[in-house]
Amino acid sequence: MHTKKIIGAGLLSIGAIILGAQTTFAYTSPMTLNRQGNVTFNTEWPIEPPGETVPPTTVVPPEEPGAGDSDLSLIYALNFRFGTQTYTGLDAKYNAVPRSWDLNGGGTFTSPLGASVGNSDNVAQWSLSLEAQNFISQDGQNTVMDSGMQMQLNDVVAENVSGDSATAAITTAQLIPGNAVTLGSLTSSTTRSINKFSFGSAASVANNTYTGVQLDIPAGLNIKNTSYQARVVWTLKDTL
Repeated sequence: MHTKKIIGAGLLSIGAIILGAQTTFAYTSPMTLNRQGNVTFNTEWPIEPPGETVPPTTVVPPEEPGAGDSDLSLIYALNFRFGTQTYTGLDAKYNAVPRSWDLNGGGTFTSPLGASVGNSDNVAQWSLSLEAQNFISQDGQNTVMDSGMQMQLNDVVAENVSGDSATAAITTAQLIPGNAVTLGSLTSSTTRSINKFSFGSAASVANNTYTGVQLDIPAGLNIKNTSYQARVVWTLKDTL
């Protein structure tokens, strides 16, 4: 039995699942993927011409490679992008942008953020966790933001795609910098399986009320007109 762990860190976005697809990465446990939470602030109110409005920015996150191999793989783990926001010094809550995919033949498909895990019958169990770090300014000063600037996961759901079913360990979670949160696990597997964890529902994406991943900003922060990023580490291991 392997005793390994897969970790991922970077920006959170979502990817399409191709059933039975094989990754080209070596399976190690724990395996990690680095992703990021990203937000850009404008601390001044935008000036708009009378009778005109500024259309919302469409954010299409880039694809992110997975990790692992045919025995155990983090098929995808997504970035969290919160777009450009105006901060007025008051408490604020911003919603991450759902994952948008370009479809073959034209058009797009939009889905909740999350991650997907695949295992073979050689792996009997695994667990998936997520850890966020502090937001840091991207203006060259690398200013570390107050730990009160945190991301939150809502409506966490485990969905079985094939094989044995994983279970979610939480329904909501505050991503306190430096504290890992266990998202869920597969406790007993005897066959090749694929499971995904989603934050928020497809219905909320469809009706533009998506709140699966949110960014909480406390009042009174000294925020600059720049982008901020926080490393988000996904960890997949073959132990519980």
